[in-house]
Amino acid sequence: METIREAIDRLETKGFRDRIDVRDGCLRFNAPRAADQPPAKLCDPHDVHVDEVVRFEGMSDPSDSSVVFALSDPRSGRRGTWTLSFGPDMNPEATELALRLPHEVH
Repeated sequence: METIREAIDRLETKGFRDRIDVRDGCLRFNAPRAADQPPAKLCDPHDVHVDEVVRFEGMSDPSDSSVVFALSDPRSGRRGTWTLSFGPDMNPEATELALRLPHEVH
């Protein structure tokens, strides 16, 4: 069974190198730290493509789950991964943004 780290590493080899987080109601694509990388890019969840979804369930508690989204921004060409944990401590803003993602996987 693939771990979260293994999933992220596999997706990085496919070009999903940015780390995505939530900022001001948008998804923020953050390039790996390097001098020649572009600055962070903010995207509305409706404007990105969902290229892959990898779900993980907790071994002892199925409500302790995580998901890794492989997302791309067709306008800028940026690609990255966004990891969310599900359960009682889930960030409400991240929940709302995840619900606004396109429902089809490309």
